Amino acid sequence: MTAMSCAGNRRLGMKEHNPEVQGNLWYVGAIGNAQYTGVLITDLLVAMGFELEDLKGKHLIAESMDIDVQGKPFQISIPTEMVIDPLNEVILAY
Repeated sequence: MTAMSCAGNRRLGMKEHNPEVQGNLWYVGAIGNAQYTGVLITDLLVAMGFELEDLKGKHLIAESMDIDVQGKPFQISIPTEMVIDPLNEVILAY
C-alpha cells in the first residue's frame, strides 16, 4: 500500500516562513490513496544503459506534462539512492 502526498500540501504554512513560496495556498488535505501500475524505474535505467551504482549521490528529476498556475510543469526530485534501493518499488506509473 502506497500513499502519495501532493507537493503543495501545507504550502500555506511554508509561505508563512518563506513569503516567496508560490502556488495554491493549501493547508492540509491534499493526500489520497490509489493503486498504481507501471514499470520499475531501476528496470528503465538499466535498459537505458545506466550502471545503478554510478547513480549514487545524484537525483532523479521527473517532470509532468501538467502545468501549475504559473504555466510551469510540475516537477519532483528524489535521490537516486531511494530509487535504486531494492526495498523500495519506485515506478513510472501509467
